Amino acid sequence: MVQELDRALGMGAAGVGIATNVGDFQLQAPELRNFWREMSRRKLMVLVHPTCPCDAPQNDPGNLSFRRISGETAMAATKLALSGALEECPTSRSFGRTSRRVCR
Repeated sequence: MVQELDRALGMGAAGVGIATNVGDFQLQAPELRNFWREMSRRKLMVLVHPTCPCDAPQNDPGNLSFRRISGETAMAATKLALSGALEECPTSRSFGRTSRRVCR
């Protein structure tokens, strides 16, 4: 992940975008803690974009997901804050698409 970050920053990126779920992991997962540490160390902005929730039905044509997606960023931000990741990584800045400023 850090190698891709270096590549993007080298091309002029000012921050990164991340979905509310990365594979099978939600943003507060211990497997993503190094990502948040690196964002904090570099003081980069992170745009959190809602995706289909992990627990959405696999064959959902979009009906259930569309109704639930509006709260997906808020739920991800809440879980991220309650996990302690934001306290551990105080200089990371996360913004969500569905609200003006989600975290910090």
